[in-house]
Order: sequence, then structure tokens, then C-alpha cells
Amino acid sequence: MSIAYVALTRASAKAIMWKDILKDINKKFSLGCKFHGTELKMMFPNGSELILVGADASPEEMQKLLGQKFKLVVIDEGSMFRIDLEQLVYSTLMPAVADYNGQIVMIGTPSNNTKSLYFDITTGKEPGWSVHQWSAKDNTHMIEKWESQLAFMKEKNPRIEETAIFKQMYLGEWVIDLDALIYKYDPELNSVDKLPEKRRWNYIMGIDLGYNDPTAFVVAAYREDDPALYFVDCYRKSGMILTDVAEITEMFIAKYDPSFIVVDNASKQAVEELVQRFELPLTAAEKKDKFDFIQLMNTDFYGGNVKVLPKCADLVTEWEALVWDERLKEMGKYVEHPALPNHLSDAALYAWRFAYHYTAKPKVFNPSADPMDEWWEKESEKLNEKEDTYDEFEPDRVAEAITDLAGMRGLPF
Repeated sequence: MSIAYVALTRASAKAIMWKDILKDINKKFSLGCKFHGTELKMMFPNGSELILVGADASPEEMQKLLGQKFKLVVIDEGSMFRIDLEQLVYSTLMPAVADYNGQIVMIGTPSNNTKSLYFDITTGKEPGWSVHQWSAKDNTHMIEKWESQLAFMKEKNPRIEETAIFKQMYLGEWVIDLDALIYKYDPELNSVDKLPEKRRWNYIMGIDLGYNDPTAFVVAAYREDDPALYFVDCYRKSGMILTDVAEITEMFIAKYDPSFIVVDNASKQAVEELVQRFELPLTAAEKKDKFDFIQLMNTDFYGGNVKVLPKCADLVTEWEALVWDERLKEMGKYVEHPALPNHLSDAALYAWRFAYHYTAKPKVFNPSADPMDEWWEKESEKLNEKEDTYDEFEPDRVAEAITDLAGMRGLPF
């Protein structure tokens, strides 16, 4: 009979369990177990064995668990996995414990990744699991050390108990560290119900191509006298072939008439097919220095110069969950967490990088200007907005306008 302890990597599994736990238990209780260092296997005198596995290093590591039989599988650091945890549990491990009617246990502390099976299980969203929760205070063997450590942390930061990292690591609470979010979206600062008063809007569209991953479309708008970029519409769908992509793109073209359509050019063959076969006016997206441009975009978030309309709720959902991969971040590499969707976010970033909202100059009222010119400019804007013709002008409106003009000129009318 076998038991598996599954950590992120074989190295982390060994560091956590091998010396300080397994060998210590064997010695303390005189179990008479043998240890195979190369295979990371603890063998009991009765023939049972416990193996240490690292399943998050690559999909190939996860595949090594296929076809085996386990009485118990323990997955450690459940919130930190970058692979598809749902696939690991339901497609790989559930069949492996079926023969012995075994159990799968997941343990760990909360993290900033709220788009995982571990989050769904521990928050009650995933049925069929028994959930048990403790805080650091519940560990009676460590209570004195914990209180001493807390006192030390409070000396350095009196408000340490209010921080997300403290709530995650010591209280076991799911709280996202806002500083860890990649995009600094603030609903109070960056959300609007609709575009401001009608003007001449310039539309721009970003597309992030995918197949197994969703293809994402984002439409943004800006104008010459407003420093904000408005995200007005978005859509995403998996399994789209190029014909589907072309149809959705043409739909957005008919609706918004974008000045530019900026597309992820990673698959140059696919993009060229869209250009030549469907005659779509596509422009290759700028993808270099992604981290730097995200930081620049965040200055727009902070300054209120990114505005999001209700149709882009799915884009907001991505922004409110997307964090950096913590393990790579520790090595100085900034890469989005691979378990979190970022396709709409990328499409939005393509559009933002190609927009010219930052060149906006507010219109200044000129009191010395001819009132007739002022009036005609306003009427022209109304005409363009409503797509009227002269024949469609209402008589009462024309008469009212002539009266206003006469008053401006001091003429009796």
C-alpha cells in the first residue's frame, strides 16, 4: 500500500519532509523504515511505502502519477500550484486512489491566487470536500512562540495584523494583497456607467489570439480633449478558428469603426491569413518591455485616466485577480501567474499602448471668438452625432437657432 506526498517540486518535497519529519518520526518511534534517497521513498517493514513527489515543475511530473495506486495522497501548498490543479486532482489522482477507496487531502495557506481549485474548495464553492481551518493561534504547541513573534512584528509595524500577508499566513484568511495585483484597477476611480457627452471618438481595438486559451477582443475609445482611455466593450471565447475570429472582428468593425486593430503577432501565419483572406486591417501589437508598459499603464489607473464601462466586466474580473508568479518574482522575473487568465488584460494592454489619449488637450473657451462661430461649431457637432441631414432639421429648432443668432448679433428679429 502506498502513500504520496505531493509538493510543488521534488526539491521542496524533500526539504519539507525528508530529514525533519520522516526520518525524525522513524527514529523517534523506532519504525524500522528504510529510505531510498534517489527515489525519495520511505519503505515500511510491512511493505507499505511513502513517496515524495513534485508535481508543479512541469506537466510531465504530473503525468508520472498516472496509473499508480495510493491509499492516501496529500497535496501540500495547494494555493501555490501553477499547473491545472483541477486536472491533477480529478483526472490524475482520483483514479489513482480508486482501487483502495483512498483519500485526497489538500493543505496549505491562502495566497493571492483566487482562481484555483484550492480556493474553491476552502471557500465552499466546490462541493464534496470536508473543509477544516485553523489559525496560528490554534497550534497549542506553538502558541508561546507565535505570540513572541507577533510582538516582534508589531514593534516593527503596529498595524501588521491589518495586512493581507498576515491574514493569509497567520489567520488562514483569503485576502488578496492589493500590492500584489498587476493592474491597479480601482472601481471608485476607474469605472464609469457610460461614455461622456457625445463627441468625435477615436476607437481602437486589441486582439489576443488563442485556441485552447480564449481569443480576447477589447475595444477602447479616446478623444482629443480628454486624457482618459475608455474601455467600452470586450469579448472572449475559446476554440475559435480563424473564420470565427474574422467574424467577431468584422462585427466590432461594423459597430465601432476602429482606427486601428492591434493584434498579438506571435502566430504570424494566423495573422497573415486574417489579413490576406479576410482583408482585415490588422496592426502587429507591441509586446516588448511588457512589465515596464504595465507600470506606465498603472500610472493611468492611479490618475483616473483609465475608465471602464459595464460591458467590460470580464476584463475587470481579470484585473482584480491577476498577480505575478511569486516564485519567478523572487528571482527578479516578472511573469503573470500561469494559472490565472490574462487574455483580455493583454488585449487591453495592446490597445492602451497604441492609443493617443495622453496627447489630449482640453478645449479652452475663447471669449473673443465670434459667437456665430461658437454656435456653428456646436451645431456641427450635434449634426455629426445624430447623423442628421438638413431635410431632417425640425422647423422649431431652426427658428429657435435663428432667433439666438440674431440676439448674438444685436439684430431685431
